[in-house]
Amino acid sequence: ADRSTVDSSYADVTVECNNRNGGGLVGSHVKNSIINNSYAKGNVSGGGSLGGLVGDHHNSSTHNSFAGGNISGGDILGGLIGNHAGGSKITNSYATGSVEGSREIGGLVGWNQSGSTITNSYSTGNVRGTESEESAGGLVGVQDGGSTAMHSYWNTNTSGKISSAGGEGRTTDEMSYPYAVNTYVNWDFIGIWKADTEYSMNNGYPYHRWKPVVIQPMYTLTLVANPQDGGTVSGGGSYEEGDTVTVSAVPSGDYVFVNWTIGDAVVMDGLDTAGVTFRYVMPPYDVLIAGNFNVAIADIPALLSPQNDAIHISVDTSLVWEESKRAVTYHVQVSVDSDFVTCLIDSIGITGTSLEVRDLGSLTRYYWRVCALNESGSSGWSEVWSFTTYDVTSVARYDANIPTEYILYQNYPNPFNPSTIIRYGLPERCRVQLAIYNALGQIVLRPVDEELEAGYYEVIFDASHLPSGIYMYRLQSGEFVHSKKMLYLK
Repeated sequence: ADRSTVDSSYADVTVECNNRNGGGLVGSHVKNSIINNSYAKGNVSGGGSLGGLVGDHHNSSTHNSFAGGNISGGDILGGLIGNHAGGSKITNSYATGSVEGSREIGGLVGWNQSGSTITNSYSTGNVRGTESEESAGGLVGVQDGGSTAMHSYWNTNTSGKISSAGGEGRTTDEMSYPYAVNTYVNWDFIGIWKADTEYSMNNGYPYHRWKPVVIQPMYTLTLVANPQDGGTVSGGGSYEEGDTVTVSAVPSGDYVFVNWTIGDAVVMDGLDTAGVTFRYVMPPYDVLIAGNFNVAIADIPALLSPQNDAIHISVDTSLVWEESKRAVTYHVQVSVDSDFVTCLIDSIGITGTSLEVRDLGSLTRYYWRVCALNESGSSGWSEVWSFTTYDVTSVARYDANIPTEYILYQNYPNPFNPSTIIRYGLPERCRVQLAIYNALGQIVLRPVDEELEAGYYEVIFDASHLPSGIYMYRLQSGEFVHSKKMLYLK
């Protein structure tokens, strides 16, 4: 280009230059030529004098322009311009691509010479000199002949350079929004530059007000809760490729969060039963993500009776516990050792909150515990409680004769304290059950539950472990059922 003007132009192609003077937009730009409001985004490679926008820039001007491609080659390489010479000018321009070459390389300009100037410009790309790191600078590789770089900056973090032949080094924090007071000094943020306050246009760095807004394709992120009433999920919507989306899940009611899945693949496990968020990078296609919930594990049951360390408990008794929130079934264990190494009773799938246990040994200490279960697993065991049974009431045959019918006699004495005798007669060999109830209809003792020969029998009932009150005893054998009352007075 000779005495030419390039205005409001751009290129987004890869440039391979076998010789010298290769640029992403213009190869050689000389003799009072001008570039204004233009950019190039393609990578440039080749021999020497290569730049992301212009390779050889001689006695010309570049204003309000930028380059984003990576540069690689031999010598005199710059992210924006390779060779900047003959009193040329660069104003209000920047480069973001990486630069790698043998020598005279810079993030913005490779060689700034012959009275050329750089004003209000910056670079952020990585810079690497393969032969001479001394001539590899963050902004400018080599600068001589009265050339200057005023109010121009390079990123010391991203460039990997702490020095430059021209310009001033700043950190990422200083160069990205909110901008440090010692950065972008005297820049025009009203007519030329615009602050990237939302990090949506240029990663937080200043960009040109003329910069075209490229409409990117949008992709849909759909979120579903599984099951639907398990909780709420948020973060779905339309996004561009590469957008980082914060996706959140909050369980409801008795549910806990489990994981996020795409199809059958788990993309993140739950970290917190109260809810979980994670950052998802949007791919170039629509995505359906499920937030999965499960019912929370049931509460650990609280035991009710027999009370812990209770004594004088019947060998036929009921174990009772409180209903656990979210429980579906219960698991009960009874043992004679507190470690439950051997369980006398190990009952699973109990749907109620009590379990009848019978034929326990007399004068024995028993330990018991309960856990609640649901689809999410086990609550863990309750406290371990214990109780001790009393001696079984004696049963004996007292007459050798055989009755002609079933008969249940009134106990004697009545009232009694603390023991009484209950007698009954069996006309034939049969299965017999004799049970004693309190005033609430609860069984306090079942002294007989076995098959007996015909004859007369008596049971000595000792109530010393029970409270005073009215009790009922009931005899059943086949179709014969008969009951009587008795009064215990201490």
